[in-house]
Amino acid sequence: MAENEKEDLQRSRTKRKAALVLSIIKGETSLPEAARKHSLTAAELENWKERNLLTAKNALRARPNATLRCRGRPRSEASEKLLAAMDADEEVKKLGRSALFRKIVAEFLESRRRTGISSRYSKAYGDVQDPGRAQ
Repeated sequence: MAENEKEDLQRSRTKRKAALVLSIIKGETSLPEAARKHSLTAAELENWKERNLLTAKNALRARPNATLRCRGRPRSEASEKLLAAMDADEEVKKLGRSALFRKIVAEFLESRRRTGISSRYSKAYGDVQDPGRAQ
């Protein structure tokens, strides 16, 4: 499936969820009825409804809460402090958060790959010196 098709499918799912939640909020359909009709749990629909109301309430504020994430959950104080400390770092200022995260993840994955290869080699050959390496 092409990337554009995936995005379109996700958008249509999101629109259907929003329409369902709106019909519940308006009272056009009851929560249990919607759950049965769409093979969902009442808890799932209640969660969608709460997230929708939380983000709607935030959107109507004079100064929307900048710490509110797209999923409707506020960031913890610890997360805010960590992000503030990151933003103060010179490398983050130079590269940006996303670029730095990609760099860190790439280094971590490369380290895991090397460690995995080394441990598999040791498991297969014991403590024998790698014949492919110069001594």
